[in-house]
Amino acid sequence: MRGGDDEPPAPVTVGPVASAGDARSTSPLSHRRRLPPAAVICDLDGTLVDSRLDFQAIRAEMGIEGETSVLAALDRLESTDAARCRAILDRHELAGAMRARLFPGVPDFLGAAAALGLKSGLFTRNSRVATATTLRRCGLAFDRVLTREDGPPKPDPWAIHALCREWELRPEQVLVFGDFHYDLAAGRAAGAVTVLVCQDRPHTSVRGHELADFCLASFADHARVSALLRGLSPAPRLPAENGR
Repeated sequence: MRGGDDEPPAPVTVGPVASAGDARSTSPLSHRRRLPPAAVICDLDGTLVDSRLDFQAIRAEMGIEGETSVLAALDRLESTDAARCRAILDRHELAGAMRARLFPGVPDFLGAAAALGLKSGLFTRNSRVATATTLRRCGLAFDRVLTREDGPPKPDPWAIHALCREWELRPEQVLVFGDFHYDLAAGRAAGAVTVLVCQDRPHTSVRGHELADFCLASFADHARVSALLRGLSPAPRLPAENGR
């Protein structure tokens, strides 16, 4: 995997955007009008970079049992415990940011989107500090970056609505790329076109895969990436014979 340790810092825009309402759309793409893409909104960890965050280890250190979302668990804790656990999460996230490596094909994907004049956004459940550190080290830049400090975390779709309002776009003009249920659920709820980035996993092994309008083995699949960015229609899911 390629990293960006030696790359010069790239400009990073991190900050809040006003919420843009609660409109929801749960219809699959086949029931919605497909518009030419005008923007991409991406998840960070697991989609663009591999930071090797171990959420089981994070939960264990916090004393959280089961598979409960760490952020959801934090919201239910008393203030003293919540502060202790937030410090644990921040430490793990920053360590992940310092070892993050780009997945293959990511620079080409973002470069192709920019060449087509598409707006670019990042919507992550990570902290602002960890996100800015990851982007700086990996040489990534976006038109807008939204983190958990800016509004409700995914699967809430508020950031997608907010960016659509800011950019004066319809959700159907936006491609949302992610590797997990939270990303796809947010994109589907917003009415955007959802793309599951499998990172070479069988797509059926990914929680929430049924919410994806399209599947992408990895960003190294340049032909499929180009088709998606241009609004062409690759097969909605990867061929069954590929096991994805």
